[in-house]
Amino acid sequence: MPVSSGSTVRHDLPVTEDDAIWDGVIATRDHASFNRYNVCIETLRLGDEALEVGHLTDFDQLYEELIARGDEHDDVTDERIPYWSELWPCAIAMADFIQHNPSLVAGKDVLELGCGAGLAGLSAHAAGGRVVYTDYLQDALDFAAYNWQLNFPGEAVTTTVLDWRQPDAAHAADVVLGADIAYEEQSFQPILDALKILTRPGGTVLIAEENRFFARGFLAELARLGHSHTASVRRVRYRTVTSRVNLYQVQM
Repeated sequence: MPVSSGSTVRHDLPVTEDDAIWDGVIATRDHASFNRYNVCIETLRLGDEALEVGHLTDFDQLYEELIARGDEHDDVTDERIPYWSELWPCAIAMADFIQHNPSLVAGKDVLELGCGAGLAGLSAHAAGGRVVYTDYLQDALDFAAYNWQLNFPGEAVTTTVLDWRQPDAAHAADVVLGADIAYEEQSFQPILDALKILTRPGGTVLIAEENRFFARGFLAELARLGHSHTASVRRVRYRTVTSRVNLYQVQM
């Protein structure tokens, strides 16, 4: 897939959209369960790479189990919704972008923030990055490690529980990946604060968001803080739905 050229933009300006549509699921198979949940594994063509990534087929069951814990349970009050169990267009777009721009991560320390199923990190590792998975939920980290072993059997993977409301500078990296993390306005300021701490000086943040109107505020704040960025657009066709994904490469 050709890559959008990407130009420095203000947050309120349109970006040039790539005419190509990613439609790269080349195989699908079932697999043994993950923590008693059924897994569907898809092989994705990303640039010259073919990566396998699993997603659970039991999201409704997971969600019902969460709600059944009761309104006062910490998992419910903190909205620990099991988004990690799904594969999302933003993760696909970011993984594909990395494969077409491997110098972004090659030879660098890469931290995936809110890793979920871990697809972006898989792509970063395949492109030569040293990847650390972080997420607020241990289940997400375990599932990202599961997908890692599908692609890099026997290779160690580093995972760390990290709450972006309490970031630890010890985990700072050259590149921070955030696929679909800016989806709730209440999280914008904690994420911005976390990015300042988790990205080394001169480093890069790669953000993917699914063309949500309110995400503009997140990018506007980054611009206000003086962080220049380039923007490009990818369109992803996945499970018969075509999504527009905006990718922002932010210099910190």
